[in-house]
Amino acid sequence: MTKCDRDDHSGTFAQTLRSLAFQLEGQTGDQGWLAALRFGVAGGLAEAGETHLAESLFRQIVDANPHHLWAWVGLVEMTLARGEADAAADIGHKALATLPHEPILYRKTAEALDLAQRYVEAIGIMTSRTIEAPDDLAFVISLHRKAAKLEDATSFCERLLALRPDHDLAHLARIEIALQSGDNAGAVSFANEALMHHSDHPEIVLRAAQACRGAGDYQRAMRLVESAPEDTQFAPWFLQLRANLAEDQGAVEDARLLWSKLKSLNLSAFDVLADEAIARLDAVHATQTKDAQGLVAPICEEERHLGLAAPEFDIDRFMLQLDAPRAQNGLSDDDVLQIVAGSDDIPWYRALKIVRHIWLNRSSDLAERLSKSFASRSWPITDLHAFAIEDQLLRNGPRAALDWVRSHPVARRESEAAERLGRVLVSGGSGKLAVRYLWACCRRWPADPQFLRLATQALIATGAAHRVADLLEKVCSGVDEDWRLACYVSAGLSLGEIGETLMACETQAASGAARAPVVDMIEMSLLVSDFNTAEGYVAKLSKDAGRLEEALISRPRATRVGTLLNEARILAASGWDEGDLGSNMSAIADFFLPARAKVAKQALDVEPPQDVCIPKVPDLIHAIWFDIPETSSEREQLLDAWRQVSRRQVVLHDIRNAQSWLRKNAGSDAARAFAKAPDREQKADLLMLGVLLVEGGLTLSATQWPSRDVDPLIDHTEEAGFFIDGRGAVVTDLVIATPGHSVIETAFEKAVASCLDREKDHRWFKTGPGLLTRALALHLCDEDSEARVTLRALSTVRRLVHPYRPAIRPKIDGGAQYP
Repeated sequence: MTKCDRDDHSGTFAQTLRSLAFQLEGQTGDQGWLAALRFGVAGGLAEAGETHLAESLFRQIVDANPHHLWAWVGLVEMTLARGEADAAADIGHKALATLPHEPILYRKTAEALDLAQRYVEAIGIMTSRTIEAPDDLAFVISLHRKAAKLEDATSFCERLLALRPDHDLAHLARIEIALQSGDNAGAVSFANEALMHHSDHPEIVLRAAQACRGAGDYQRAMRLVESAPEDTQFAPWFLQLRANLAEDQGAVEDARLLWSKLKSLNLSAFDVLADEAIARLDAVHATQTKDAQGLVAPICEEERHLGLAAPEFDIDRFMLQLDAPRAQNGLSDDDVLQIVAGSDDIPWYRALKIVRHIWLNRSSDLAERLSKSFASRSWPITDLHAFAIEDQLLRNGPRAALDWVRSHPVARRESEAAERLGRVLVSGGSGKLAVRYLWACCRRWPADPQFLRLATQALIATGAAHRVADLLEKVCSGVDEDWRLACYVSAGLSLGEIGETLMACETQAASGAARAPVVDMIEMSLLVSDFNTAEGYVAKLSKDAGRLEEALISRPRATRVGTLLNEARILAASGWDEGDLGSNMSAIADFFLPARAKVAKQALDVEPPQDVCIPKVPDLIHAIWFDIPETSSEREQLLDAWRQVSRRQVVLHDIRNAQSWLRKNAGSDAARAFAKAPDREQKADLLMLGVLLVEGGLTLSATQWPSRDVDPLIDHTEEAGFFIDGRGAVVTDLVIATPGHSVIETAFEKAVASCLDREKDHRWFKTGPGLLTRALALHLCDEDSEARVTLRALSTVRRLVHPYRPAIRPKIDGGAQYP
């Protein structure tokens, strides 16, 4: 196996670029073609991670032509890539001295100063010229925040909000400016405006809660804290705020418990504050205890005579006690059940939050006991139904929820209840039933975007994405344009209508009728080989737009689209010609985009001739389910469903035996690769390929629910059957092959090598659909191969097998954790 087979980013193209770079080192002259070649090679090397060589070429270009703008930009970026922010800033200053009218140089220089923590200088660079672009205004605001000079950013906030009324950073900065100046009422006013646009933005919610606390509105501050998104980087600050609010309201024990939890996080920024608060609260508690001696019992007795209501259930304190060790006021299982039984004012959605937390983090047995306790509550019937369905979805899966609905008739005249049942049907792989029900819901609530979204999912799941156009035009015309465009894009990608969908997005965005789905437009541009347009959309990305956008900018290889973009940049710098696939075997071996182009030239859904002797696919269906606990009834439901639609033997593969099975049947390297695979999805991919290579048959993941006989599909497969999705990739949820098939062998070898090398590429490219597409394309290039393949569109199998969402597996469940 060659180095090119094992490393997507140091293969044939990178070697070619390095060779060119060394040859260009000795070339002299100011010919235009030489500068253009240097720049192209430098860009390719930069994308391939060869920063030193790229920097050397950029420097040669600048020395020969000091007015080459993009060479200066590349030189700054490569210097930053080496971690030398001060040196990059010096280069930026030199570039500005030569090209003082280029806005991008001001931005790049300021970015270097930002990384060098020279914020005031960066502000000076950016404000030395008129700032018009929204992204530049946002960058200047961020610099003022870092420099602790927010009071000077007010005008930039107002200008940015005039251009983008929903820009989260500008809203956030306005709240912070008011808080710093002591204008609590103004901070609350700005917070209210910000929350209208970003009710789930964790830092805005935090600042809004701080503003309410400063204004003395403790109850609203606590409600905001309760509504904050979980597991964000601001969680310690929310915990500190909860402690402050408890102390503000005299809840000494609660405040001390919260500060103790914050102290247990071992965060240096909070250690001193926590120690001081705990000492202060201990002193207050000692005083209160002394003063209260002899009074507690009479007060309690008086309360009983007056018939006073029990205090309202404090879910925050309860959740803290759930996580605390027993030695630190933690709760036993009996304590939990007793507290819940004695609290009559717990609404159903908080009950579900408690069950979910215990299910995921503590004990599945306790979660089940709590669920039974809540199910006997005297809630309104609609609340009881809501809790029961959501609880079934959480712990037992959508089919269990659907069974519950069938045995407990639920009033579905309200949109909330109807939407909940729609989610159950879509998640449960119920196919045409989900389509019929959600289509009817769309007719009843034609302006509700949630029903449009769910109906679109149901149509795609049943291979009927072409009907989404009718749904949009004839039924849901009253839905907001942003939602309509999102559903149109989902259907277009499923159908493989990439060019038409991209054109529609561009038209809608240009007219201002809908917000452009920039990430989808980047991917679609790459899939139609319009790399320049893709780069144009990348330039429009903002870290503040969302988590995916932030990841695409900061950690592109952690995302599928970011890795695809990285591929395109390397291929563009290498002069890849899509029309000449025959001479690009190495490109196909290393990159998804040329492999996709090769596969796209093959006809789909072509059945083999009836008179041809087809090597028989073994009568085996391999269930590789790492998502469903071994003791779950959901597992048996899935197995029974597959047994009912096939004469074949259904074999369930146990994750606990996977590594030893691979060692025995596929070798020690495969077993080591399985152990090194960083997540269960990659482990599942490795086992799937290994099982197909050794035993053959049909492999399937736990996310597939059959609705019709699948045997004819398998019987009419020539040696190996692959399903191609709308993006042109081979899906891995369902794969058919005879033992030892060359495509599976190639894919398995590459997957093992990449896991052993601990490659950090996105799973989709490393062991998933991207890898299987490359292996298939290599096979199609090999005219001497005698192995046969049958290619079908994914929509073909979607009429027989529908996507399914299993129940959430508990993380702690008596040793059933992943190895």
